[in-house]
Amino acid sequence: MLLAQPALAAKRVALVIGNSTYQNVVKLTNPSNDAEAMAATLKGAGFDVVDLRRDLKAVEMRRALRDFSDRSRDADIAVLYFAGHGIEIDGTNYIIPTDALLERDIDAYDEAIPLDRLLTVIEPAKRLRLVILDACRDNPFKKNMKRTVVSRSIERGLARVEPAGSNTLVAFAAKAGSTAADGDSKNSPFTTALIKYLPRPGLDLRKAFGFVRDDVLKATNNRQEPFLYGSLGGEDLALVEAAAPAKDAEPEIRRAYELALQISTPDVWASFIATYPHSFYSELAKAQHRKLMEDAARSATAQEQLRIAADKAAAARTAEAARAAEQTRLAAERKRREDAARDAEAKAAEQKAAEVERARQIAEAKAQEQARLAADLAAKAKAAEEARVAEQARLIASKKAREEEAAKAAEARAAEQKAAEGERARQLVEAKAQEQARRVAEQAAKAKAAEEAKAAEQARLAAEKRVREDAAKAAEVKAAEVKAAEVKAAEARAAEAKAAEAKAAEQKAAEAERARQVAAAKAQEQVRLAAEQAAKAKASEEAKIAERAAEQARLAAEQRAREEAAEAQRKLAEQAKPGTDDGKARDPKAATQLAALSPDLESAAKPAQQAASDIPRLLQGELRRVGCLKGEISSSWNEAAQKSLQLFNKNAGTKFDVKLASVDALESIRVRPARVCPLICEHGFRPSGEDCVRISCEANYELGDDNTCERVRPKRPARREAPPVAAKPPAERPAATEPAPSGTPGQKRSVKEVEALWAKCSNNGHTGRNNRTFSRVNACVMRGM
Repeated sequence: MLLAQPALAAKRVALVIGNSTYQNVVKLTNPSNDAEAMAATLKGAGFDVVDLRRDLKAVEMRRALRDFSDRSRDADIAVLYFAGHGIEIDGTNYIIPTDALLERDIDAYDEAIPLDRLLTVIEPAKRLRLVILDACRDNPFKKNMKRTVVSRSIERGLARVEPAGSNTLVAFAAKAGSTAADGDSKNSPFTTALIKYLPRPGLDLRKAFGFVRDDVLKATNNRQEPFLYGSLGGEDLALVEAAAPAKDAEPEIRRAYELALQISTPDVWASFIATYPHSFYSELAKAQHRKLMEDAARSATAQEQLRIAADKAAAARTAEAARAAEQTRLAAERKRREDAARDAEAKAAEQKAAEVERARQIAEAKAQEQARLAADLAAKAKAAEEARVAEQARLIASKKAREEEAAKAAEARAAEQKAAEGERARQLVEAKAQEQARRVAEQAAKAKAAEEAKAAEQARLAAEKRVREDAAKAAEVKAAEVKAAEVKAAEARAAEAKAAEAKAAEQKAAEAERARQVAAAKAQEQVRLAAEQAAKAKASEEAKIAERAAEQARLAAEQRAREEAAEAQRKLAEQAKPGTDDGKARDPKAATQLAALSPDLESAAKPAQQAASDIPRLLQGELRRVGCLKGEISSSWNEAAQKSLQLFNKNAGTKFDVKLASVDALESIRVRPARVCPLICEHGFRPSGEDCVRISCEANYELGDDNTCERVRPKRPARREAPPVAAKPPAERPAATEPAPSGTPGQKRSVKEVEALWAKCSNNGHTGRNNRTFSRVNACVMRGM
């Protein structure tokens, strides 16, 4: 160090324990060396008391902790360091003495020392309480330890801790749930870093442990990460305080800077910066330090390769030592393994018998499934053959009937066409009159619905006005109660002033009176709050009832308007019927008069139409959200929307009228958070979450009608007799009839064309599904003819 270390006014004590020679597990090499190095470091740092103990048994460890508790009572800083074996059982951490046996998990309560005991020992220290555990090694007792409770966990490493006291820190060599390595040198990587950074003057403990973490990660190739639990205040707290500079410190700092410049290593510059953090030369030292770190970064690749080679050599040595230890352990556990092997053989025999039984059950199930499939195929083949015979007979009969009807149809078509033209002219006149009557009725109905909606809106506004009046009355009641409470409080204060001058008995009576008055005030406040809540609930309920009544009135008005419009349309249609056979209207002025009424009625019906136009669209949007509507959203309540509401009623258990887009249905669907209607996919697709995915079959399999993959049967060419050739149609056709296109029913085809059509319907999926049954192929052929 560049400056001499000053004497510290604070009293510092430390207990250092290193357990290496364990009696019932493999001996550890480093803990004794680590404890000795840590004790020497703390003594060199000027600690007042450093108690070094090695290879302590349970009784000796408890006695040492008791003695150290007495030393901590008048200390400012207390440090407890332990190197050896540690264990975690059911979330509690223990350090293990050298004579521990730990045959069962509950033996830890008697044979080990809990971490909470260590924290209790150093609790009397005033400024800092620090526990350092280099005890996160693999637990050697876990392999033979019996669990008395199955649910009790025994994890690797140590468990996370949260110190309860302030200025208390617990440092682990490896973070919770992981293990620490002993290393290949005399000391473990964790202890090596500790003795390097902890005694630095003025270095805050949090920074010191941060430097320790970085060194250990680098030394173990990121396999071991030390961890610090607990918290400190805002000021820096170091084990060794920084030396105070003399009055002529600047020349001394300059000499220290020149000496550091001659050595010029990162550690020297870091020590200089930590010793003189606020001097001019500290900035120069930081620049020198950055320059050295940049040079070190450029040579990092070569150093990394050297480190990897060293790690491999260390891993080889560690593996060799582990193999030797494993051989010793295997010799000691040979008898136990033999017993375990016999148990395993018995268990394997039981498992094998269970597997044989499962295989037999699976084979039986497969045989039953194959028998069922064979029966289904036989039934399908029989049904197909019967259908084929019946279809042939039907084709022969229907062909003969078509030949007989063809001639009659040709003679009747001309007369029917002439009659149809006359009928179309008459229907056109009637339709025009009915359309005009319907428009007039609809306009009248819309105007009436607007009037009823306006009345419902007025009823809702009146209900809201009543709610506001009730709220105003409640506010007045509350103000009166507050004023009464203030008067009572003033009276209570006057009574208290008088009671202060009275005797002890009068004071006691006054206190009782005040308690009674406070209780009465609380009771009055509770009554007032209950009244306000009741008034608000009543007002809210009345508003909801008024809104529902207004909505029901509007819907009823619309329904009545539609009924009246239908009735008016029917009456006008009856009046507009033709009076003669040539299709002329009975009253030609009626249509003109109805058309003249349209503008006024249409303008009167616009408000009602605009008020109810959004409900069908909003309701369809909610039906699509819950998966009941697949089509596009329309502003009208069409057939697809009615079917989607019917599907929602079926899946949600509701009974809304599907012919009407009501507000009740809209509100009921809005509160549904997720899909209500199941996802239904088209043929060839299956549901997967919220999407439909295509079904893919393996080779020699194809998709059947029931969305399952069926084995493809080999194709066998079949020769069939061509149906008898139909008689030629009459040469002369009616003028209004166009010639039939190719492929329409009744067209004459040759035998080769019929056979080609049969093969085409048999091989390709005519309808998008499996068409290999006789009835479907035959239907396909008939459509093609």
